[in-house]
Amino acid sequence: MELEDQHRFQVEGVASAGGAQILLSCDRCPWTAVLDDPISFADLNQRAAEHTEVCQ
Repeated sequence: MELEDQHRFQVEGVASAGGAQILLSCDRCPWTAVLDDPISFADLNQRAAEHTEVCQ
């Protein structure tokens, strides 16, 4: 994934009733991934890259 594509994503940590969650969202569309389990940076980047392919 290109560096400029990486800049369009936001990552937030939030507390919920079930524990902590990570929200990965795209600035170009309303897509948001809600991640309940721990995730590596590489896997987080992979999810963003997969979304980049379908969100042009």
